[in-house]
Amino acid sequence: MDNNQKNKEADLLQLKSSNLDEVIVKIRNISFGGEGVGEVIGARDEAMLGISCFVPYTARGEAVRARIQENKGTYLKANLVEILEEPASPTRVEPLCSYFQKCGGCELQHIDYQAQLEAKFDLLVGSLASSKFSQEVISNVNKIIPSTPYHYRKRITLHLNQNGQYGFYKTNSRVLVSINKCEIADKKINDILLVLRSFTEKIKGIDASILIEADESKTVIVIKIPERLQSNKISEIKDAIDKDLAHALLFVSGKLIYSKGDNYLQHEVIKGISLKVPAGSFAQVNLNVN
Repeated sequence: MDNNQKNKEADLLQLKSSNLDEVIVKIRNISFGGEGVGEVIGARDEAMLGISCFVPYTARGEAVRARIQENKGTYLKANLVEILEEPASPTRVEPLCSYFQKCGGCELQHIDYQAQLEAKFDLLVGSLASSKFSQEVISNVNKIIPSTPYHYRKRITLHLNQNGQYGFYKTNSRVLVSINKCEIADKKINDILLVLRSFTEKIKGIDASILIEADESKTVIVIKIPERLQSNKISEIKDAIDKDLAHALLFVSGKLIYSKGDNYLQHEVIKGISLKVPAGSFAQVNLNVN
């Protein structure tokens, strides 16, 4: 470490937050759930120095100012206020998605793809070590197989509210973030999102989940409505499906009551060999990695 770096580290250690509910944190790693985790190196309350703190949307090596949200005694959970070092971590990038940090779907778009893979690999190795696997086993674990950072998901689940709006929930909440596209979803899914608005406008007044799945040639939509509906409302939804959707299944109170088009996905797993998967059943979202 050169003298400039030593001086920078010393300056950071002397930082005092101007606010009792803020701390200065040096991020050392990425934790499960995508939050950065590090030690408090500056605080008005000196008892907090050295305590672990989890801060979303931070990168390894960054010193940040964070506002405490929860004090768990042995660790803190906090929200990012500002990055104190310039430049920020070399792994930090500009997220492609305009909904990042608004919807709860992604946690790591602020760091580059290679750094994401490394963080996930470290988490895997750490889990094996804490589970008492031998070093011989751990040393033979292969690196995570890369895919692409965007447009890899073959399925997404949206939430539909009674105003006809659909989207994802904010992190740790039931607040809906309405979306027009999802940058990590297959491009065919994004194409159908443009059509979906017309469909949901016709069926206002219900809460539902909308699963959209894609294979090489099509998308299938699975609509699940948990509560019972009057027959006229069901007819209204069926009419909307017929007008706007090519392949769809409608479930009401857990029962399939209507189907249009294909009710399955077909994925080529090896050249010339395809796997037929019923719509709505479990399948790995990233088929390239699978």
